[in-house]
Amino acid sequence: MADWAARHREQVDFYKFLQWQIDRQLAAVQSHALERGMSVGLYHDLALATDRFGEEVWANRTFFANGARVGAPPDELAPGGQDWGFLPPNREAHRASGYELFIQMIRNNARHGGALRIDHVMRVFRLFWIPDGLTAREGVYVRDYADDLLGILTLESVRGGFFIVGEDLGTVPYGVRETLAERGILGYRLLWFEKNSDGRFRLPHEYPSHAAVSTSTHDLPTLAGFALGRDIEARKAAGLVDEPSYRDQWSTRSAEIGRLEEALAQAGTPEDPVGFVLSTPSLVAILNQEDLTGETEQQNLLRRHGSIRTGSARCGSP
Repeated sequence: MADWAARHREQVDFYKFLQWQIDRQLAAVQSHALERGMSVGLYHDLALATDRFGEEVWANRTFFANGARVGAPPDELAPGGQDWGFLPPNREAHRASGYELFIQMIRNNARHGGALRIDHVMRVFRLFWIPDGLTAREGVYVRDYADDLLGILTLESVRGGFFIVGEDLGTVPYGVRETLAERGILGYRLLWFEKNSDGRFRLPHEYPSHAAVSTSTHDLPTLAGFALGRDIEARKAAGLVDEPSYRDQWSTRSAEIGRLEEALAQAGTPEDPVGFVLSTPSLVAILNQEDLTGETEQQNLLRRHGSIRTGSARCGSP
């Protein structure tokens, strides 16, 4: 590598220059946001993993486990389970190094910002491993050193002056949300998922205060798209559901729309889901740009030549 870098010094320096410029620009944006009166500024996202063929795995091979991929077990959204295709972390190597790589990831992500979202925060507790040669139906959960990782997260948040939101959607083990709250990490609550056991949407006063509440995410329909069933139509267009399942999903959606309208009216915010979300006691509210502009298509769907193509996969399902 030393020989290669010497022969391609100009190319190496160019990419170093780009990284330097990105860092400078992020710092300038955050500084401007605070000067203009914003209390948080930039809200960053720590991705769940990295491409198995990417630079991070290549440069830090010791910290990734061989012979398996990470995914999710079978559930209502994905009856066959989900295989996300990336390598699981080598927890022993991370611990032996004093979590050097994990710490640097947090610092590099949140250096210029006031908040950091941890994608699939259940990762600090466990991940679903799928051994090579097997399917997602045959995977198994593998635990990590949760106390170590949570301690580092909270310490770095104090050092860096940012708060943490843990994306705790999907299959959440018992006690995870309580543990996160004890560490000062906000949970994540989405309008579509907050329902009581009888299927009714929770009213604003039923939301927890120690959480970030949002109308939707990039993986879910927008407010307008929910009412139009754009996610259902996308699944049909992509061949992910057959005709009976398609009709069943529309039947369920029609009932959900009725229950949502009932909840909005009961909360005093008829036909105003944004006002509904903003009236919850949750400490942080997140509004997607698409919901402010009335977009019908969600972020991770691309429309091309009359068809709909899915983008990023769900990291866990409701």
